[in-house]
Amino acid sequence: MIHKNIIIGSGFSSLGAILGLKKRGEKCLIITGKVLFSKTDQNLIDLPSRNFEKYKNNIYQSIKNNNLEINTKNNFISYIGFGGLSNLWGKIFNINIEGNNKIRNFLIKQLKIKTNQEINLNHGLKLFRLTEQKITIKEIYKSLDKSRFKTISSTVKKIKFNTKKKIFLIYLFNDQILKAKNIYLASGIFSTLKLLNSLDKKIFRNKIQLNHSDMCYGICFALEKNFKKKIGNEFFYFNQNKNNFAGRLSVLNENIINKYDMSVFFLLLYKLTKFFKIKILVLSVLYKRPANSSLIFFKNSGININVKKTFKNSVIINQLKKSLKKTFNIKFFIFKRTLVGSDFHYSCNIIKNINLKNNNIFFKNLFILDSSYSTKHAFFPTFQMIYESYVRTKNKLSINKFLNKNV
Repeated sequence: MIHKNIIIGSGFSSLGAILGLKKRGEKCLIITGKVLFSKTDQNLIDLPSRNFEKYKNNIYQSIKNNNLEINTKNNFISYIGFGGLSNLWGKIFNINIEGNNKIRNFLIKQLKIKTNQEINLNHGLKLFRLTEQKITIKEIYKSLDKSRFKTISSTVKKIKFNTKKKIFLIYLFNDQILKAKNIYLASGIFSTLKLLNSLDKKIFRNKIQLNHSDMCYGICFALEKNFKKKIGNEFFYFNQNKNNFAGRLSVLNENIINKYDMSVFFLLLYKLTKFFKIKILVLSVLYKRPANSSLIFFKNSGININVKKTFKNSVIINQLKKSLKKTFNIKFFIFKRTLVGSDFHYSCNIIKNINLKNNNIFFKNLFILDSSYSTKHAFFPTFQMIYESYVRTKNKLSINKFLNKNV
């Protein structure tokens, strides 16, 4: 059987593709990924937050299956289970993105995304009260019309292309081989790059720059009388032009401690400062890493990431301190630098790196939907990825069309 459309991946970019194919009235098969567990696997990643005991074996297996090598201590992770990292991390939907308003509003309505209330305090920050989203990818997949959208629980090992029949051959880890006319790669940056490399060893011509953010965790204190109640318990922020830095700030309380699986130390600190009527604010600040500080290159079937250590940007941090002092009259800050990759928002623009001399026939039937092809760096990019994936799928914007645009 030859499928007309196969989506590889089950995260948010996959969701955009499903909505795009639904709009086109077409059917598809979705390869959702499959969790692999082994008692002998070791946890190679020291994750900074949440309880990841139930995921650690799968993360290790994913790194192994993607042949991922990294040159320094870091928090780059990959995950090959259903939903990818979408089901693991807190979902912040920054819906104030560039794009067509009609499409943007259509997606917000389809996914029932709640808007974040902007708090206008005019101190160099754009503040948004965080609205918890109740989007569960598994529930969305369960509600799909099974006659048009079918799923298979497996993980893709490699992809080949039959030039005579002009179809893709998708090799799964369970030794099954699927055939497709069109494939939509939505499996995350590392898996997508690996699969493209398996499709053609000469597909890339240069090292690929990985775009993401450095991150620092912080803690600060404010007197209760100086703290504005309308802020709420949790919000996220950008600098005024929304380009230099962004972050998330939580007012420490028992709900936040439980939500982020914080240590007993924070619980004791909260109770102590509550007695003295002091508010504790726990925050993170994200800022773009310098160019060429993270590079991806290929060696045989492996992916190598050459990274420099996390850069602590004192200029950005001082800007944030200044704004927070004006907003909450805060006088004391502690910032801790994190490991490279702690923000988990990786992206690149692989179209820039595709070898134009090797203009493969399959480019017109190959669609890149995840952050391995993102033309701009974005803080909190979840909704943007859904948007871009939907537009590319709905308008049939394959690699071939993007390459011709760039020539």
